[in-house]
Amino acid sequence: MIIDAHTHIYPDDVAHRALSTVMGNGNGLVSIHTDGTHGGLVSSMDRANIDYSIVLPVATGIGHGKTYSNLLTCHEKYF
Repeated sequence: MIIDAHTHIYPDDVAHRALSTVMGNGNGLVSIHTDGTHGGLVSSMDRANIDYSIVLPVATGIGHGKTYSNLLTCHEKYF
């Protein structure tokens, strides 16, 4: 069994913007392997034969906690 212990996903409507911010703040030290969405993570897991991923939420504003809770609950089969 392979577990990826450090992943992030974002709601589909903000994933591109979130990843752009992460890349900008990473000063070239961050590598991205998905499009930031749930579907992108599952595709990446399939390509790498990863069985489970631990998703680490990044809430940067008021209300993001509930958004993440809803997002992860919908996909708890995978995470």
